[in-house]
Parts: sequence; C-alpha cells; structure tokens
Amino acid sequence: MSGTTGVAAYGVISNIALIAVAVFTGIAQGIQPIISVNYGAGRTGRVWRTYGAALLLGTVLGLLFLALGLLEADGIVGIFNREGNAEMAQIASSGIHLYFLAFLFMGVNIVTTSLFASINCPGPSFTVSILRGLAAVVVFLLILPPALGMDGVWLTIPAAELTTLFVSGIFLYRAKGLENKKIH
Repeated sequence: MSGTTGVAAYGVISNIALIAVAVFTGIAQGIQPIISVNYGAGRTGRVWRTYGAALLLGTVLGLLFLALGLLEADGIVGIFNREGNAEMAQIASSGIHLYFLAFLFMGVNIVTTSLFASINCPGPSFTVSILRGLAAVVVFLLILPPALGMDGVWLTIPAAELTTLFVSGIFLYRAKGLENKKIH
C-alpha cells in the first residue's frame, strides 16, 4: 500500500491515539469505584447517573479529539515529521481524518467496559474489551484494506469501535433490564 512511509504515518497516528485511549481509560478507572460502591449498596440510580456523566464526558472529549484531528491534522503530523517528509505528511494527515472518527465511539466503549466490570458483569466486560481491541480489528483488517486500500487501514479502528458500540448497547440493554429486576 504505502510501504515504510505508510508505516511511519501509522506510527504518528497510533502515538496520538494512545493519548486519547489514556484519557478515556482515566475516565473509566475514575468511575469504577463510584459505580461499584453504589451498585453494592443497591443505589442503581447513582450507578446510572455516574455512568451517564462518564458517557457524556467521553463523548464530548471524543468530539474534541475528532475536531482537533479534522482542524489540525497537518499541525499534529508536523510535530512528528521533523524531516519534512511530504509524502508521509500527506498520508498521515488524510489518515487522521479517517482514524480519528474512532474517538466518537471509543470513549463510550471504554467507559462501558468499566461499567460492566463494576456491576459484576465480567462476561460483557471481557467481550467488549476483546471485540474492540482484537476481534473486530482483525475482521475489519481482513475486509477494509483489500477493498479500500490505505483508507481501509485508517477506517479499521473506527469500524471496530462502531461495531463494538452496537454490541455494548445490546449488553447494556440487557444489564439495565436485569438490574431493575434484581434491585426492585
């Protein structure tokens, strides 16, 4: 596809993505004790309010990361492109525009994984983690790059996160229904 230049461009994007993942993980780790304590005490209203606040924060930050990528892709790439490689800059900048779409869903998925772990639902927590970090990524890597070339590489993570979001929603719907029956 793009050889070593493409690999360098991917390195730029993945380094920036690690920052977003760290922020989302911080939110998820921050809510875990709050949700666990309230779940154990039977205060499900607090559980869902805490989760809702974390979802809102994750979504807003995801939008900010996406906006930053759309508006400042060249500046972001420039931080990592001291040699001034124009081809790498072009590949990475266009890649940021696609890859950063993942941030719309990533925060929600990471926070939801934490919710499931906090309310003693390890199966959904594990499934969402494996789906977003491995299974869906592998599936989309097999499908998208052959069909879309380099754009398919950049769209793999957003597609995996979006797919995971749907699966998370199903688990969440079930967990909320079970929780209401258990507590009342």
